[in-house]
Amino acid sequence: MPKFLGSSIALTFALLIGLSNGVGAKVGANCGGLSSLTCGDGEFCQLPPNTCHLINGTGRCVSVPQVCPMEVFPVCGCDEISYKNDCERMRAKVNKAHNEVCFRNIVPSIKTK
Repeated sequence: MPKFLGSSIALTFALLIGLSNGVGAKVGANCGGLSSLTCGDGEFCQLPPNTCHLINGTGRCVSVPQVCPMEVFPVCGCDEISYKNDCERMRAKVNKAHNEVCFRNIVPSIKTK
């Protein structure tokens, strides 16, 4: 029994060290939610579309694109800014409210970087 207890303590200690070293989840892994799992560098936690104000929503880690196409297919971000396309929204690490320009924009201003 003492051997099992020692192994359990060692495993718990190793898990605590692993969780505290700042390494985030990998692309495709669950993130957010009650566990507050974060994504790694160069990634962000993308929630499903139209879940902007969902408390403790769970998403998936996705890579942040470095380069985006020039095409214009506007999407509305959860920050209520219209982005030129979905790639530009992801570069800004903003979740998607819906396709098309944001409703609150009287004169749509499309954000580009």
